[in-house]
Formats: sequence, C-alpha cells, structure tokens
Amino acid sequence: MKKKVLGVLAALVMSASAGAFANTALGLQGGGVVGFAPGGEFLGGGDLGVTFKMSGIPVVFGGDIYIYSNGRVALGATADWWVGNPQLAGMLRFFYGLGIAGGGNALSGNFDSVYAAGRGFGGLNIFVLPTLELYLQMTLQPGAWIKLTEVHADFDFRLPVNLGFRFWF
Repeated sequence: MKKKVLGVLAALVMSASAGAFANTALGLQGGGVVGFAPGGEFLGGGDLGVTFKMSGIPVVFGGDIYIYSNGRVALGATADWWVGNPQLAGMLRFFYGLGIAGGGNALSGNFDSVYAAGRGFGGLNIFVLPTLELYLQMTLQPGAWIKLTEVHADFDFRLPVNLGFRFWF
C-alpha cells in the first residue's frame, strides 16, 4: 500500500514539475549603461548577463556583471514583470513592463554598499525560430546606493540598453 501511495505522489510531483518547466527560456544579454552616479558623476560602462523566464510566470529574471567607467565592478540581479507583449508587424513584437533591481559592488575591493532600484522597461523582440528569441531592451532605472557602514543613501539614475537572445525549451 505504501509503495502505491508513494508511486502516485511521485507521478503527481513529476507531472506538476513537467508542466511548470515546459516553456522555460534561458539566454544571454549584453550592452551598455549610461547614467548619473551619486553626486552627479556621469556613469558609463557595459554589462554581460544571463536571463531566465518561465512562460507561466510573467517575470523575466536576470543576473549581470557591470564594469563602469569609474572603475567600479558590480554584480546585479533583476526581476521584470511583463505587462504586455503585443504584435507590431509580422513577427516583430513590443514588450514593456515594470521591475526591480538589486546588487552590490562586491568585486570593487570591498563590499560596503548595496544597490536597489525600480525599473520601467520596453523593447522589441522577435522569434527567428520557434525556440530562439532575439531582443533589444531599454530600461529607465532610478535607484539608490545604500552604505552598509553608515546610515546613508546616494541616489542615481541609469539607462541600460541590452541586446540578447533566449532559447526556449
């Protein structure tokens, strides 16, 4: 009897898992970022990252490494909620939404601050193959660097632009 119950439970878990991961996407992106750092300093640089999306959840998750013109190297993570993805013409679509970002300058010598931001984004995407999506995304990202060694926050504004691709499986 116990073996039958365990078998049924295993089958239920496996079928639920298969449905949850049936339309998963994994991709790479890269691009540039411009903006203003705390104190009004111009900020420029580049980034390289990975993205992950499950079609049943309207959120695209990402992880990036940023290298800035002021020498800072930072790690970041994003969660973007897709509000819409309407068709523009033929296979070309427009996506847009809101999200959050966080990170820290862990690779710049010491980990003394963390970053938190809101995001508003838009972009173009196209499926060149049923399993290959190409996209261009621009994001407005106001945020703040929060010092961990003192009670202090510095506000900044960024405009990341990324090209990327995702494989759907």
